Amino acid sequence: MAENRPRYTLDQINKMTLLPYARTMALVFANASWVPVLAFPHRPFRDLEHLFECMTQVLKGSDESSKLQVIEQQPDLVNPPPDDCDVQEFQLFQCDLIYHKNLAPGEKTQMEVLQKQYHEKFGFALVFDPFQKSASEVIQQVTSRMNHTREEEFKEAIDAAASLAHTRLHELLIL
Repeated sequence: MAENRPRYTLDQINKMTLLPYARTMALVFANASWVPVLAFPHRPFRDLEHLFECMTQVLKGSDESSKLQVIEQQPDLVNPPPDDCDVQEFQLFQCDLIYHKNLAPGEKTQMEVLQKQYHEKFGFALVFDPFQKSASEVIQQVTSRMNHTREEEFKEAIDAAASLAHTRLHELLIL
């Protein structure tokens, strides 16, 4: 997460009206602000896990087109952000691209090839949660996922997007 990005207590989140809440939570699901907006009526959130559970239920209960939007909006965790990305996108990349900095050149090349093969096979972007995993573990995991059916992998991509959102929530909230 970008160092200049504000952090909030759960009490502050619970007291927000819809518009400030939507702006604050927009990056949690990679600018798919409809997810936290549809979770808004479930306030007050008891804790971070309750907030996350409400948003995840919204995501998992949505139609395939909406889920695909969330998958496609996740940042590319292998390549650096484009030079023309806006401030919000940059903050999103700052949160997630910690992983990118730790890729050795050979690992980066391997991941780029896997990303291309993945997109060709499944028709949507590769989403994975790289935190707490080495590059070789991620490569092994993604290689294994190439054996999935499209339906299995779609569910895996949604689960990975939710996992990334959980990490972003931890970065956003003061616990």
